Parts: sequence; structure tokens; C-alpha cells
Amino acid sequence: KPHRLPLELKRIARLHSVLHPHTPSLICSYQPRETSGRGKVKAAGATIFITLEDDNTEIHRRVHALDPDGSIRKGPAYVIPALELEGFDPTLVTSKDRKATLTTLGKTGLQKIINHVRADSGFPVSLLILDPAGDFLDVDENDATYVKLLMRQLRKVSYQNSTTIVLLGHVSKANKDNESFFTMRGSSAWIANSRFAISIWPPVESAAKEEAEKFSCDPSQIVFGCLVKANHQGAPVGVKETYIKDAASGRLTLPSPGGNHGNTATDEELMNALVDICGKCAEAGMPFTISGKTGLFENKDDLPPLLRSASKHRLETLGKLAVEKGLLVKGKLTGAQQQPTYLDLANGPIATGRLQTLAKGSRDSALKRFKENAAKAAAAEQSAPLAHPIPVPGVPGGNGFELGTEKPQPAAEKAVPADPVPKKRKNRGNLKR
Repeated sequence: KPHRLPLELKRIARLHSVLHPHTPSLICSYQPRETSGRGKVKAAGATIFITLEDDNTEIHRRVHALDPDGSIRKGPAYVIPALELEGFDPTLVTSKDRKATLTTLGKTGLQKIINHVRADSGFPVSLLILDPAGDFLDVDENDATYVKLLMRQLRKVSYQNSTTIVLLGHVSKANKDNESFFTMRGSSAWIANSRFAISIWPPVESAAKEEAEKFSCDPSQIVFGCLVKANHQGAPVGVKETYIKDAASGRLTLPSPGGNHGNTATDEELMNALVDICGKCAEAGMPFTISGKTGLFENKDDLPPLLRSASKHRLETLGKLAVEKGLLVKGKLTGAQQQPTYLDLANGPIATGRLQTLAKGSRDSALKRFKENAAKAAAAEQSAPLAHPIPVPGVPGGNGFELGTEKPQPAAEKAVPADPVPKKRKNRGNLKR
């Protein structure tokens, strides 16, 4: 209904009709469709995506990649490519008399777009995406004064419309050589004034190959992510996640049985995997604890893929149950004064007092060293000849000897002596026999 759209959306509709006459609209979102055992999925709110980097052609390429069969179109998602709008100025904050000032779009224009989309779609606007964040300023994005004003205004718009606002930005180039932490380019006020911040980046070649071997995929599909900031208690801030990028759509998914919808593995499968990895890590000298600095959830990057997407509560509960059932035991280093907290098998090096110091380096490198040493020991044991060959009667050829295990002989029956014959007493003197 073009007559109900603002001028910007009318222009998009006209451009769309010229460039893509065989598809009905740029507007595309979730259409009700059947799902297995759950009825129909329906849109609960409208989405607005304002992009300053992509044109019409790129947007349609992405839409087709995400939805090749067109099953989720004709819904309330509005994509506004600013590059296609002649004379459109996306600036929200500018400088006037050396002071940070909101533009007309920042003061009222953004709200008008939200109002128009709400009226046209019949849904409240649940999500607003601005890409990239720095381009909505025509001043230095490193200056916190301008960034703070923009964030305050967006917080106000978010509160008035009950809308989640997502800002997409580029990671700082200064972090390219340090994969332990990535932050957003520009002022730290971007993150400081947000409710949460998530960083996503492609790993270096060596890390990509290592992760690809774990999940049997191409290294180009590996993407790392990390929650950099969150305001709610218990958030896994700083925990690195591994995602797999779909080659066709570009969508990121967690490499677990449940994908992004959670882990659907049974507790028995999870517990078996947990007991196995805890035993191996204890043998390698880098044991886990149920919680804390060396806890299961805090170090879930070192867990097998089956366990990585499990929640903190579930991992800790599984660890406690494994101890209660006797599958794992708590131990401490030999001579240590601390309480036993390290998880190990009952016959492991910690439980039996054989481990005095922890291994150095990462848990992954410790496991590799342990596997290499175990392989070398097994190879040496197999190649070592027996000192005394065991003769096996009836073996044809050679000298009648074969290296192997001595055939067990039947147990000899214990001889039971007959009634003893009384000994004759010697004749002493004149006594008769």
C-alpha cells in the first residue's frame, strides 16, 4: 500500500518495481508456516533494517540466500538501503557551534519511520538495526561526546517503542593480532552505553584449521564470537564461542546437536562425554573443577562439542551427579593443603596421589602432549620382544616357539594321602613288637 508509506519507502518501492518486476516487494519477513508438532510460526513484531553500505542488488542477493524458496516473505521486515535514496541524509548526530546536536532525523525522523512501519504492518516495531553505527555520525566516532548523545537518544526511542535497537560496527584493527579480545572501532562509549555487546570475527588460519577438524567442515566456515559486555548477572562475558557459517546463506549456527536452539543430547550422553573428558584432562595434568576459575562452564571451550552449548547450570549439575554416582571423584594435588576439588576418575593420577604439579600452558596443548606420550608408550610396548619366549607345542615351522601368552594349564588336583601305615616301633630291650 504505497500511499501509506513515507516518502523514503515509496522511493524504495519504485526502485524495487523497476529492478525486480517479478517479485512483489522489498518487504520480506516471516510468513506463517507449519512446523513439526508446534503449529504455525507467526511474526510477533516488525523489523526495520537501515543500511548505509548495501544497495538494492546486494540486499536481494542476501534475501535470496537466506530464503531461496520464498517461504518466509510477505511479512513485516522493512529494509531501507540509504544508498538508493537520492538526497537522503542518514546523520543522527552532528556538530553545531562545536556542540553535539541531534539532526531532524535524530530528533523526530526516526520516530516517524517507526510510526509509519507500525501503521503499515499492523505490528509493533520490535527490532531496529542501524548498519554501520559510525556512519550515522558526521563527526569523529572516537569522540565520546557525540557517541553518548546518540546512545541517549536511541535509548529514549527504544524505551518509548519497546524496541530493541542493534548497532552494527567494525572491530578495531588494533586487535587483529590478539584473538583473546575484540572491541568495537571508535570511542569506548559505544560499548559502555549499551546493554550488551557481541564481537564476531574470522579466526587466523591455524585456529580455523584446528576448529574445522573438530567439526568436520571447511576452515572458511569457522567464525569466532564472544560476549564482550552484558548488564545481567551471570552472563558468560569473555567466553569465546565457535560458530559454523552456512556456505549458502551465511547464517551462523552453533555446532551442537541442538544448534542455536539449545543442546538436545540426553543427560546420559552428556555425562558420558563429561566423565571421559575429565579423566583425560586429569591424566594430562590440567583437571577441571565443577565451578570457579577452572570450572566446567568457565572453560567450556576445552570441552567436546557435545557439551559446549550446555548451560552453566546443566554442566555443574552433571558434574555433581557424576560425583554422587561415583563416576568421578574429587581430589587434590599430592601435598596440597586445599580441599579436594579437582575432578578425576577413581583410578586417575589425582585420586591415587600420583599428580604433584599441574601441567603448564593451555589444556589443549596438555591433552596433545598426553596423547603423544601415550601413543609413544603403546608403540614401545608393542615393539619390545618378550625376554623368554613361551614354547607352544604343536605349532608348525620354526623351532616350536611362539611369542605370546602362556596357555593356562588346568589346575593340578591336590593329592589326598592314604591312611598312613603306622610305623613299627623299635625293639627296646626285651619288649616285643
